[in-house]
Amino acid sequence: MTTPPHTPGQLDLTDTERADYAARLEMVEAERARLVGAMVEHTTRALQDVAQAVARHAALGRELDDAVRFARKAGASWEAIGQAAGMSRQAAHSRWSDQ
Repeated sequence: MTTPPHTPGQLDLTDTERADYAARLEMVEAERARLVGAMVEHTTRALQDVAQAVARHAALGRELDDAVRFARKAGASWEAIGQAAGMSRQAAHSRWSDQ
């Protein structure tokens, strides 16, 4: 087999070296694909966690709204509700008075 003349930027490789280089490239590509797949899986799992947290947050918000309605029906003042909720009576009134 004759080798073409060397051109700048081109490596003179034997068939064995080319095969070894190709095998290494395949290994690098397989590792890249594995890492990308793991990243996608990790991101998907993280987004599922966000969605579940949003659902829990919404459920807790409804539970809090129900508790405030119950407290008001039981005679609790906006001051007492605000204190229990960690806010001013005005903030409590503003948030829940229309419910």
